Amino acid sequence: KISELQILDFIRYKKIDIEEIDLTGFKVNYLINANTKEPEHKNTLFLHNLFSDQFQGANVGTIRLNAEALRIFHVDNKDSAFFEIDTVQLLIKDITMNPETIKKSIPVDFKDIQIKTGHFTLNSMKYYSIFTAEVYFDIAESYLKIDGFRLIPKLSKAEYNRKISYNNDWFSIATQSIKLNGLNIEDFANNGMLSFSSLQI
Repeated sequence: KISELQILDFIRYKKIDIEEIDLTGFKVNYLINANTKEPEHKNTLFLHNLFSDQFQGANVGTIRLNAEALRIFHVDNKDSAFFEIDTVQLLIKDITMNPETIKKSIPVDFKDIQIKTGHFTLNSMKYYSIFTAEVYFDIAESYLKIDGFRLIPKLSKAEYNRKISYNNDWFSIATQSIKLNGLNIEDFANNGMLSFSSLQI
């Protein structure tokens, strides 16, 4: 659903203005290949060629995405998702994309992002699985909160000891809540480094 698309403004100023984009009730299945090389230049040719004299940018007041499920598969195992979330709610406010924003590591400007998920499962590790009850992220408040975090071994302690030929601990972790405060999102976007000011468990 797209609300209040300003056609006359596009004709006059070559910019798209949309009050709200709302996508609801869809499912996402994503297939990855770990052997695929990342492009040398993160700003894609598509984005650079997107703008012309006939199109100078876009402004969107609000984007709302409500996915029923998000599942990620590896190309070597297409029958079983190694990462799965039962629901994903995404809210982005005041989005702008133009020839200047695409020069940045994040090619759009925005004021706030809020992400809320239901429980998710991660089965990519060899000996452990990760589960959560709910995840909430707010970029304006710079925090990430994870409820019901559990790190569960896939094997019993005896089976684990038989498979591991060197000394290694076998453990199980469960917490009611984990909260990362003061997240530096810009540093993460530019350098891939996750930094925060405090951790609450």
